[in-house]
Amino acid sequence: MGSVIDLMSSSGKMKILTDAIKYAQMVDLLESDGPFTVFAPIDLAVAQGPVAKFREVRRDSEQFQILVKYHIVKGSYSTSSIQESLKKRNHLELETMCGKKLFLKSSGFFRSHIKVNDASIVSSDLVADNGIVHTIDTVLFPP
Repeated sequence: MGSVIDLMSSSGKMKILTDAIKYAQMVDLLESDGPFTVFAPIDLAVAQGPVAKFREVRRDSEQFQILVKYHIVKGSYSTSSIQESLKKRNHLELETMCGKKLFLKSSGFFRSHIKVNDASIVSSDLVADNGIVHTIDTVLFPP
């Protein structure tokens, strides 16, 4: 199967995030045991999002590393485990690798869709040896 970074590299839809992880020198982390849950914006999300803001953050290596870490959570969170938690309460807070929180909630018809901050999960439960990747439709910028 490979690591979460291997999975993202081979998908063809997460090249920008994969390159960002390499640029932020975080490949070794995502090849380690984990487990990790990555909320990975697809390339189209990056291209259609605030490109100027993304480029601005990329110029500052420390801020860029925080941005990348904001998409990664320690632990393995499948959609079924997230939905179970959301049935018990209105939202779920997950601490990211940069120490800031992501807020997950149910949305849509029958509350069957999961939102991560303002992003929607596009495809879920892409399983790697050291975690899970969920693709999202928006770049997440830390507060």
